[in-house]
Amino acid sequence: MLGYVIETKELIRTLELVHRLFGISITFFGPDDGKLDVPGMMDMSAYCGERRRHADFNAACQRCDLEHLQIAKHLRRVHLYHCHVGLQEGVVPLYDQKRKYLGAIVFGQIRPMNEPDRSNEGERLNEQYRQLPAYPVEQTENIGLLLKYISEYIIVNELIRLKNL
Repeated sequence: MLGYVIETKELIRTLELVHRLFGISITFFGPDDGKLDVPGMMDMSAYCGERRRHADFNAACQRCDLEHLQIAKHLRRVHLYHCHVGLQEGVVPLYDQKRKYLGAIVFGQIRPMNEPDRSNEGERLNEQYRQLPAYPVEQTENIGLLLKYISEYIIVNELIRLKNL
């Protein structure tokens, strides 16, 4: 039987730096495509947290995440997309040196540049939306590449690995 091992302290320290630099959310999905609860992960903005309290919205987010996770796994490279509400997101699939799929880093909750406020969502949600980081698509692509290179470092140093139990 295979288990999933994450060297949490070192991994969190590395990804926390990326989070602080860019203000993005970062989430892990395991090899079974389930979201992993990693203590200290920066996985949801206030805007998305508020919106996901509604079951229909949350279900749409989950479908969107899984759909694009499958695309990234198939492509075997960083995959950028716009979620169902238009935020920029990305998936970095993780493979070990034997090309075994280890899971994925999902990042995002990035506002497109120059997008107007969402006044139809109410003042509180609109304020939370304005607090999301805003980058041009090219910058989001660069963040994706940086996370790809970091993930390669993480895998080579076995901060994430499959382990026989």
